[in-house]
Amino acid sequence: MKKRLLAIVMTMAMALSLLPVTALADGADIGSQPAGQVQEDPDLGNTGGGGDDPLPGDGPNEGDDPSLPEDEDPSLPPPNNTIPMADLAVAAVDDSVTMNGTPYDSLSEALNAVSSSENAVISLPSGEHTIDSVTFENGEHVTILGNGESETTISVNGQVAFHLVNDDASLTLEDLTVVVNDNSKNGARVVRMVNGDDMSFSAENVTFETPSEAASTNNIALYINGAWNESGLTQSSGVNVSLTNFTYEDDSAHSGLYFQNYSDIDLSVQQSSLTVDKYAINIQANTAASIDISGCEIQGWTAYYAYSCNTNTTITDSTLIGINHFSGPSDNFGTIVLDGGELQDIPEGDSGFGNTLYITDSDIQAKTTAGNYQVIVSCNYGASANKIVFSDCTFQAEGTANGNDLIPLYGSSGQGNQLIVDGLSMNTDSENYLELIPAAKIGDQGFGTLEAAVEAADGDTIVMLTDVAVGNAQEQKDLSIDKSITIDLNGHELKGLYQTAITVNNPTANVTVKDGILVGTNIRGVHVISGSLTLDGIKLIGSVLRPVQLDTGSITILNSTIQSTGQGQYGVMSFGNKNTITINNSTISADCWAVYHNGSYHGFALSAENSTFESKASDCQGIYVSGSTATTTANNGINQQIKLTNCTVSGQSGIEGKYTDIELNNCEITATAEKVEFEQNNNGSTANGFAVVSTDNSMSPDSPKPTAKITINGGTYTGLIGLSQLIDKAENPNFAEATYIVTGGTFSSDPTNYLAPGYEAFQNGDVYVVGKPVENITLNKSELSMYLNTEETLTATVTPDEAYDHTVAWTSNAPEYVSVENGVVKALKVTAEPVTITAEAGGKTAVCQVTVTNAPVGALTLDHTKLSMVEGGAAKLTAEVEPENADQTVTWTTSDEEVAIVSDNGTVTAVKAGAATITAKAGGLTAECQVTVTAKEEDATVIPSVEKPQVDTGDKVPEDVKDVVTEAAESVAADKALSDAAAQQSQQVESKKDELVEQAKQDGLNVSEDQDVNLYTQVYMEIQVEAAKVENGDITSITMDITPVVKVIASTADSSAEIQIGTNAVEVRSEKLELTQASITVQLPDTFESKLVYVKHEASGNNIYYYKAAANGNGVLTFATRDGFSPFTFSVTPFEDVAAWIGSEGYASLEAAVSTVENNGTIVLAKDNSEKIEVRRNITFTIDPADKSFEPKNITAGSRYDMSLKVNEIQGEGGTVTHTYTYDFDRDSSGGSSSSGSYAVSVDAGKHGSVKVSPSRADKGDTVTITVKPDDGYELDELTVTDKDGDSIKLKDKGDGRFTFTMPASKVTVEAVFTALEQEEEQPLFSDVAEDDWYYDAVAYVAENGIMSGTDGSRFSPNGTLTRAMLSQILYAMEDKPAVSGAATFSDVAAGAWYADAVNWTEAQGIVAGMGENSFAPDAPVTREQLSLILYGYARYKGYDTSASVSLSGYADRDSVAVWAADSMGWAVSEGLISGRPGGYLDPAGTAIRAEVAQILMNFCEDLAR
Repeated sequence: MKKRLLAIVMTMAMALSLLPVTALADGADIGSQPAGQVQEDPDLGNTGGGGDDPLPGDGPNEGDDPSLPEDEDPSLPPPNNTIPMADLAVAAVDDSVTMNGTPYDSLSEALNAVSSSENAVISLPSGEHTIDSVTFENGEHVTILGNGESETTISVNGQVAFHLVNDDASLTLEDLTVVVNDNSKNGARVVRMVNGDDMSFSAENVTFETPSEAASTNNIALYINGAWNESGLTQSSGVNVSLTNFTYEDDSAHSGLYFQNYSDIDLSVQQSSLTVDKYAINIQANTAASIDISGCEIQGWTAYYAYSCNTNTTITDSTLIGINHFSGPSDNFGTIVLDGGELQDIPEGDSGFGNTLYITDSDIQAKTTAGNYQVIVSCNYGASANKIVFSDCTFQAEGTANGNDLIPLYGSSGQGNQLIVDGLSMNTDSENYLELIPAAKIGDQGFGTLEAAVEAADGDTIVMLTDVAVGNAQEQKDLSIDKSITIDLNGHELKGLYQTAITVNNPTANVTVKDGILVGTNIRGVHVISGSLTLDGIKLIGSVLRPVQLDTGSITILNSTIQSTGQGQYGVMSFGNKNTITINNSTISADCWAVYHNGSYHGFALSAENSTFESKASDCQGIYVSGSTATTTANNGINQQIKLTNCTVSGQSGIEGKYTDIELNNCEITATAEKVEFEQNNNGSTANGFAVVSTDNSMSPDSPKPTAKITINGGTYTGLIGLSQLIDKAENPNFAEATYIVTGGTFSSDPTNYLAPGYEAFQNGDVYVVGKPVENITLNKSELSMYLNTEETLTATVTPDEAYDHTVAWTSNAPEYVSVENGVVKALKVTAEPVTITAEAGGKTAVCQVTVTNAPVGALTLDHTKLSMVEGGAAKLTAEVEPENADQTVTWTTSDEEVAIVSDNGTVTAVKAGAATITAKAGGLTAECQVTVTAKEEDATVIPSVEKPQVDTGDKVPEDVKDVVTEAAESVAADKALSDAAAQQSQQVESKKDELVEQAKQDGLNVSEDQDVNLYTQVYMEIQVEAAKVENGDITSITMDITPVVKVIASTADSSAEIQIGTNAVEVRSEKLELTQASITVQLPDTFESKLVYVKHEASGNNIYYYKAAANGNGVLTFATRDGFSPFTFSVTPFEDVAAWIGSEGYASLEAAVSTVENNGTIVLAKDNSEKIEVRRNITFTIDPADKSFEPKNITAGSRYDMSLKVNEIQGEGGTVTHTYTYDFDRDSSGGSSSSGSYAVSVDAGKHGSVKVSPSRADKGDTVTITVKPDDGYELDELTVTDKDGDSIKLKDKGDGRFTFTMPASKVTVEAVFTALEQEEEQPLFSDVAEDDWYYDAVAYVAENGIMSGTDGSRFSPNGTLTRAMLSQILYAMEDKPAVSGAATFSDVAAGAWYADAVNWTEAQGIVAGMGENSFAPDAPVTREQLSLILYGYARYKGYDTSASVSLSGYADRDSVAVWAADSMGWAVSEGLISGRPGGYLDPAGTAIRAEVAQILMNFCEDLAR
């Protein structure tokens, strides 16, 4: 192919001779010229144009182009003119232009080498490349690639840059800018495609520029014409155009993209920008196209113009802007214009009718700057069969035309076009101009105005889509409805702009308006001239004189509010005959009458239910209905009618009627007038201060007698009733008034004169209650059989229904056994005979006989099923009977009284060696305990026993309750703890038996040669009752000082029952018993039965502890104390100084609770808390604020500890949400820890094996190794690893007891379960250590690891004390008893003592120091602060890190810590070795019992040592 420069060889005269006369001269009349036409083809006879359908109040035609492009430059040659290569030569830009890899000196040279034999791909370097106009034809395919729009520019000298002609020519441009320098001033074309089939053009990242010197208005970026320079309506077929990131901005250009005389155009415009003076996209006649536009901004006089053509267009996510800056009389236009071919008489079949546009998620704007109209969419010049669909688009209109603000409009003079907006088909044929945004719809038909929807409706429901204003004050026009329709306001507001929002004006019209707001203006809200109107779910507001006016017809008001805000304004008004007003579930509020009917009109009826009527003025009634003898006569003798049910009315008088029948049912009517007034007005009156009044009356015998009837059936009436309560009949003997019939209600004035027969008015304080006397009262049950602590409900029926008072009073003749309140009967105690419940109303009574019995026994259990005893010993069994309201009586029997006997309270006494079964029986159920008795030794034997408490009430208890309080004190028991203590004491006495027997003889015990002396350790409680609080005759709290005591008795008696002090026995020792922990049982007075009891324990060292527990139905309370005995207060009300609870234990501060809580425990707040607490131990616990004020961030981790916080959301009843907070504290990697990862690996090895992990902290993705070693005789049964959410982590078995897993992004827990290889019956660890004891694991640990042993072969004595010598021996043994040189250095440590080496070694290592004056005090019990100091020294001896410490400021007794123990106590608490006792106390001087020491040693070895 050879390149050709374009040169038209026509003369201007030839060109002009071929033009239509309408386009000859500048300034010629172009009103009939088709809009957008470019006169490229002189013979085509182009058609088209805008519309000439006038806008309201406007005369100019729409869419006429003020000036059209001139012809092509006549100097350009025809496209088949060949130009020599020399004329194409242009100075080379550089030598890097290539085509298909071959370098050329310039772009012009490369273009000249293009041929149809191959596809040409030309690559351009950065810079400017200058060429003349270029033609591609007959299958030439050219691609030109630049380096970027801002880097590579093709500058063209000529009118056309690229001219494509004939079939199968194509051009692709990428990454460059094309500038056409048209000096002809006739209009530049960057790309022109003409007279060829199957042509294509593609541009990506390309900018077109047409900087014409004279600012030609005929510039076009892309011009496509299938019949260029051809005569007649011929077409070419097949053009494909793709534009991506394409830019053309020329605010003087005629068109951006121009199409004509082509079928089968495929146009795609993506992410591009077109800005021109007139037609951004211009599709002319004889064209069919498929167009896809997305993500573009398109602007012109019209953004999209289609004239007499067929297009299928999709526009998505784009902005289309039409700006009308023309001021000519015919320059009205649109942003989107679809015109028909009427101007040039193109036959419909050939004129390109039927464009389809789908526009989605786009912004369509119409703007005017010179005063002409600009619509959003226009269909004119016979345009038909067009379809425009908008979905999720926005419409904007800016500017003023002919003095009116521009609004988004659709304009049309065509027919049969479809406009669909968001699924609604707009009525384009009924309105030449309609608002584009639907205001209302009928089904799927949309309307730009509500008036248009009303006009189109026929029995339909109109749904409003936005707030609407109707009417026109200038035209004095309201929205008038003369047909039956429903208007659904759909939550929107309908406002009237003239006199009324809605007017109904047809007797046959039935109109419903619902669900929204009506705003009245000036005179009325709604006005029924004739017809029927229903307001449902309406709020009618506005300062209008008559919100609702009824002339002739009916009004129904449902679920609505009518509110008139202006002074002197009404609510609902009636002016007409036979009017009906129905009001239900509504409120009518007005300054003047809420409801008013004019007395000139007859046949009025008002019916209302569940509604409120309010008049605020000083001279208006709430409801005023007037009439006369004339209205009654005209209505066939029937008065006006009012019927109200369950309504509220207020006004100067509540209701006033003239010649009006009134029926009131359960209404509340209030007269608000301060003064009662009545003014006679001919045969009527005006009255204030009446709740209800008929002012029909006569004062002379010749006057007509009133015929009105007022019926009152229940309700409340404040104000006078009827005129006779005001007018003195003695002074007016001929006075007559309406008939009143009162059958019920409450009245502020005496209604006696108006009562119906059989009814009475009963005065009750300041009011009168109308009704019939009570005739009878009945109960739904006359007898009740109930179980203890249950409830039943009785129902009373009072007759007759019209009784003036249905109030029922309930009483019980024995409320301490059976109570009753509002018919609810509660069984409190078992009854010996029936209790009478009485219901009374109006002097009539009904009774029900109630019998209360225990519930059947469902279960019976004993606290021990086995007992091992020594002859003469005693032990108490406790039976639990369930349910609590069953008979708690238990009978006890023994299978062999020679072996063991049992008392009525379950105390078992061992008689002689053997076996016996003790049986408890309750309610037909039995429970057994197997008792084994062993013989006592022949020599003196130490026999433990538990004795009855010794009680002293003194003078601090009121005399009237002293017996009850004494009985409660005598019931105090701590049997297991006391029996364990008695046994322990007997063991301690055993070693001094001979010494004590000798002492007894010296104290006067007579012993014959054939008698044995037995030693008895008798443990009992000494109880001093210090206070008892009595409120309203009930005991609400008791304070007892409880002291455990142990006595040693020497006696020749064979059993404790035979002991007689002074005869066969003497007391050889008596001392206070140090018991730290015990389960206490006490039977409290009746007030405490089945209630939660709060216990305050005032322990030694000013320590205070709190507990709570539920007493059973007999008042029996069981709770655990963990800090010995001293004064206890039992109360039915909580103690105010409790800050928090852990289970049943209370604490005076949250810090004390946090320091005491066990792992995975929960703390529940008892009051608002703002404490700031630092935690320094490995612990997980939860805080439940329990609706108290709490700041989670106040809990923090101490130095070298990490904390995580989880907020737990709890759904409550009624949708309420509460939160609890779970804290997890782990010691971090500093200070000697062997791991520094982000997440902890905790181990729960269980028993019978060891589990070690490495590392103990790891980061996500780290490999953690687990080493498992079962104990002898055991094997690993199960090994699991779970993350913080409880999800399992996969394990890999590496063999030899080694497993690995990959660390997740959270802490993990390793759990191992070991099982025995042989199923042998497991022997108990110690006889006095049960598996459910809190210290069981610790005792097992120290025993199995040889750290501590039992006190004898079978007992550990967990509550026993540990001496200083014992602790030294334990530490010495833990070091495998190293050799010790030298003798003992303490005067009280004998060289041969069993603990001598241990004391000497611990003292030599600096672990234990003496007690002063060269003494060690080996037999002295170890206190808690001594224990901390000794372990502190041992840890330093082992080389452990002892730098950790915590402040003791959170403990109430912090000041009692010895100076020498301050550091060691801070360290021990920090490491979790010593924790606070209940109530937030450290108790540093308290004795450390053996169970506590076992726990501390296990923690030391398991946590600190590792």
